[in-house]
Amino acid sequence: MTPNSSSYLRWFESQKPAQAMWIVASGGMLVIALTTGGCGRKVDADAAGRQLTESFAKAEAPVKQEVARVNTALQAGDYQQAIAMMNQIVRVQAVDGAQKKAVDALVLQVREATAKDPKLATPQLHKATSDLILKVHGEP
Repeated sequence: MTPNSSSYLRWFESQKPAQAMWIVASGGMLVIALTTGGCGRKVDADAAGRQLTESFAKAEAPVKQEVARVNTALQAGDYQQAIAMMNQIVRVQAVDGAQKKAVDALVLQVREATAKDPKLATPQLHKATSDLILKVHGEP
């Protein structure tokens, strides 16, 4: 267990039962989809950034600028900022299949980074990531 695991457990238990189950289910679906679809390859920040840029290439200029800012934050290791900005983007822009996959790659990159450095895994980042997954993939 990580030093913050008890705070995550308290946060998780405070969520609505349906939302909590969706968080667990969406995390499991994401892991299954990315490990089976990606042939077990890890996603790096460059690949996740390219996938985001390519998938939003036909978006309006302001959205493309925000995606560029997400990439900058991702490359700098500012995962909280990258996820927060991506949440803002998906609030104003409907996402298609390719964009959903790109967001999944971003989420996977964040999860890999937090697994390597548990200090990055704050409750705020966890909630923002869960919110992003819910916004992109919808509620069950």
